[in-house]
Amino acid sequence: MREDQPVDRCVFDIALICALREESDAVEAAFDCFFEDDELHYEKVAGDPNSYTFGKIGAHHVVLAYTPGMGKASSASLAASFRASFPNIRLGMVVGICGGVPQPAEREKVFLGDIIISTGVVQLDFGRQYADQFVRKDTIQDNLARPNSEIRGFLHQLQGWKARGHLQQNISRNISEICAKEGFASWVRPTAVHDRLYRADYDHIHRDPRICSVCAQSSGSLVVCERARISSCEQLGCDQSQLIQREKSTGDTAAIHFGRIASGDQVMKSAADRDRIANQEDIVAFEMEGAGVWDNFPTIMVKGVCDYADGHKNKQWQKYASVAAAACAKALLQKWRVTEPSITSRSSTRMAEGHRPETGAVNDFDKGVVFNNHAQVANQGVQQTFHGNVSFYHGSERK
Repeated sequence: MREDQPVDRCVFDIALICALREESDAVEAAFDCFFEDDELHYEKVAGDPNSYTFGKIGAHHVVLAYTPGMGKASSASLAASFRASFPNIRLGMVVGICGGVPQPAEREKVFLGDIIISTGVVQLDFGRQYADQFVRKDTIQDNLARPNSEIRGFLHQLQGWKARGHLQQNISRNISEICAKEGFASWVRPTAVHDRLYRADYDHIHRDPRICSVCAQSSGSLVVCERARISSCEQLGCDQSQLIQREKSTGDTAAIHFGRIASGDQVMKSAADRDRIANQEDIVAFEMEGAGVWDNFPTIMVKGVCDYADGHKNKQWQKYASVAAAACAKALLQKWRVTEPSITSRSSTRMAEGHRPETGAVNDFDKGVVFNNHAQVANQGVQQTFHGNVSFYHGSERK
């Protein structure tokens, strides 16, 4: 057994959650070491169906959990069981990929391969469906709360002059280290020619009516055949003159943006709806698991942008975006401060006395846990979330 391996699972205070295989592979590659490679294995409480990987990232003891599927229901169920087995989680990170909003209002442009760090979450599909429109429930009681004070202060620090340069350097180094590991040679950043953003009003459909009579009816109200939905831009012959020409000021470096993320069970594949919702809700990205985790423990979403949440999306950037998110999560943990060793001291005492991990162990430390949505009063700050997305471009700071 490693000398730094805790004997008690209650020592673990960092939760990492992934929904896709590419996401969890990249996060595993970010670990500095793994536990349970010998005779010591950690138990979990009865009724916990989750699968876990244990190890260290930097100075932190971390647990990686794998959702059984995509969406809020899977992540919420996982997070609830997670808390039962690991009552001392201080920080949860949902790490993976997202669809980015290419031009958030009055903010820096978002490119494929960039990284989004959440300052808040909008539960996108919680509301009422009327005959003419869907209306999201947007009251203090219905909104997910803003992050707790520790995370808000941490996010403030990360966006500051001193931390942002270190964060960018650490992310770049972590990306290089992950891609240098066995099996990750093909996970490197695609070239800029593959970062293609079409005009929001240019639809992903068959253009030749002789090929598809369904898509040929698409005038005014969009009608798209199923074959077009699963076809690539090359297969459909999407007109490259409809591409928006943009210059990325950071070159091949993954830029970092802070902002609110929309979370829902539907995959966003509509540029018009993407832009409408982004403007209404002041968001920078779309994903599917964060809202399910948010109320179970203090949470930060760390997401790599793999597409523009439009009909032209494909999977070409998913691997690199997963690596970028994992590299950022590791960089955040390298900045996240370790607490005084009260729990560690208890673990050391148990080790000295020859105690083994106990099934269903409960201790008094969980009384001090602060949830994102611990009380209704916390919800009153939902609209006070950091709305200013910060991108690290040449050391300049947006205000």
